[in-house]
Amino acid sequence: MKKIIALTLLFVSLSVSALTLQEARDKGWVEELPTGYIKATNAAAEALVAEVNGKRKQAYEKISKETNAPLEAVGKKAHEKIKAKMGN
Repeated sequence: MKKIIALTLLFVSLSVSALTLQEARDKGWVEELPTGYIKATNAAAEALVAEVNGKRKQAYEKISKETNAPLEAVGKKAHEKIKAKMGN
């Protein structure tokens, strides 16, 4: 019984880690925020959200330094571009 539970947890964790941002969006598990980051609306997407937001923060910080624009402004501009690309 313990082996079955362990295997089930392993498969669930693998399937969650393989979740893409688009899949999470399609399932309604993440929401784009006006800040340029995303938030999880389902616990299954929390690891993905942490990963995506970490990468976005690095990119926004780089752009902010290169352009001397405030970090918040870079995030807001990115949000506008993401929403336009998504058709919203």
